[in-house]
Amino acid sequence: MKGMLASEQKKDLQECLICKQEKGHGIHVVNYFICESCEHELVTSDTNDEAYKEYLYKLRKVRDSLFQNKRRIH
Repeated sequence: MKGMLASEQKKDLQECLICKQEKGHGIHVVNYFICESCEHELVTSDTNDEAYKEYLYKLRKVRDSLFQNKRRIH
């Protein structure tokens, strides 16, 4: 039984777009998952901070996905 619970919990984990760790709680943006801790760091970081620039770089996948979807519609 314990093994089944572990495998069920594993199914609920998703890889975070930012930190690349598997987490259970967070948000979905388009088809991407961002864990709660990365979401918090992102929204509370200063725009002049190097970490903020890294977040923007990693979020380009979301932007690119949006543009691909828009091209398919038109």
